[in-house]
Amino acid sequence: MNTEHEDNIRRERRPVLGSAARGFRNRCPNCGKGKLLPVYLRPHDICSFCQEPNGRIMAHDAPPYITILIVGHIIAPLMLFWENTPTPPFWAHYAGWMTAALVLTLLL
Repeated sequence: MNTEHEDNIRRERRPVLGSAARGFRNRCPNCGKGKLLPVYLRPHDICSFCQEPNGRIMAHDAPPYITILIVGHIIAPLMLFWENTPTPPFWAHYAGWMTAALVLTLLL
């Protein structure tokens, strides 16, 4: 549990882009050595190397927004391209595109 004193000690400034890059590589934003997400979308509460409290990191709406943006920009052009070719039955479209969108979402 963090106290106000511990929060004041840990407030050293670090570059935002460097921290974001380390987090994108699934590493601790502070030290870059500890693993950030041991399981799917659940961060470690405390880094195993530097003891940085990662449990207080709040993402809110950004990850779903970015995921929808990326998956939509991949799926939509493919769907439009597919419409200009001889089309399979509707059920094949539905099953294929829903599966592709789900897999891409989970891989991100």
